[in-house]
Amino acid sequence: MGDPGQIGTRWVTYAGFWVRVGAALIDGFLLWPFLVGFDYLTFGDPFPPEPARITPAFATSSLVAIAAHWLYSALMESSRRQATVGKMLLGLQVTDLEGNRISFGVATGRHFIDYLNALTLGLGYIMNVFTDKRQCFHDKVARTLVLEQ
Repeated sequence: MGDPGQIGTRWVTYAGFWVRVGAALIDGFLLWPFLVGFDYLTFGDPFPPEPARITPAFATSSLVAIAAHWLYSALMESSRRQATVGKMLLGLQVTDLEGNRISFGVATGRHFIDYLNALTLGLGYIMNVFTDKRQCFHDKVARTLVLEQ
């Protein structure tokens, strides 16, 4: 359960760390079979026995995975529902700081800023525990909130 807060005159609940982790896991489990299936149909065995090396097929597959994840999250979070499937199932919604729907551009920026969290070994996600509005690093930079509905 998140923490209560206020946006203007409206009371909201900011999404906590674990519910957001759960939503990310659901989204990962939904995307993974499609990406593996794409790899198999396009490039053959997605899990070859030899050590991984960068080939044109590997690079293409990686770019497709990045594009698919970006479009999935940015289109869903900027849509009328304001959430990916994982967030919808757990009752979460992405908004701007005033509680309004975010644009595709903001959702795109938020998505790619999220990659910086990996470079910091997840420290950007841990910020959620210490900020008053339960924002992760990518939320702070993109000026967004994740709210419980």
